[in-house]
Amino acid sequence: MLLSIILLAGRFNAFLLGYIIFSFINKQLNDILKTYFKQSRPSGQIYNNIDNDKFVGSQLFGMPSGHAQSISFSIMYLYFVTKSIYIFLLMGFIWGLTVLQRHKYKRHSIEQLGAGTIVGGSFAYIAYVFTEQIIKRYYNTIL
Repeated sequence: MLLSIILLAGRFNAFLLGYIIFSFINKQLNDILKTYFKQSRPSGQIYNNIDNDKFVGSQLFGMPSGHAQSISFSIMYLYFVTKSIYIFLLMGFIWGLTVLQRHKYKRHSIEQLGAGTIVGGSFAYIAYVFTEQIIKRYYNTIL
C-alpha cells in the first residue's frame, strides 16, 4: 500500500509529504482510541507461523482496528488526491482482503473493523483538506 501511495501521490510532492505526516498522526490516533475504549479483542484468535501472539500496550485492545483504520486512511487519502475511481476500486479490493483476514483470524469484531474504517476514512478527509489548504496558502503567497 505504501508503495502505491508513493507512486501515485508522489506526483504531488506536497500531498505525499502530507500523507507521511498524517500517517504517523493516524497511528497515534489509533493508539489513543484503543487506550480510551479498552475494548478486548475477540477470543479464539488464530495464529500462523509469522504472528507474534503477544500484544503489548494499546495493541492489547481491538477498538478500533488499526489495520482497517490505516488502510482506509491510505485508500481515501489517495482517492482524494487522484480523484480516480479505478484506483479507489483496486485499493478497495485490498481493503476488503485486509478486513476479511482480520475478521477471519478473529483479531477484530465487525464493529471494531467498521470503527477503524470510519475513523481512517474520516481522518483521511481531514488530512487531505488540511494539506490542500496549506498548499493553496503557500502557492498564493509566492504568486
